[in-house]
Amino acid sequence: MNSFLSNLKEQFFLFYKKVFLQYGC
Repeated sequence: MNSFLSNLKEQFFLFYKKVFLQYGC
């Protein structure tokens, strides 16, 4: 369960970073 949560958080962080770079805030 903890591994799944950690993986989900990592995926979300990567997605967030991609969006952040795309908008260039």
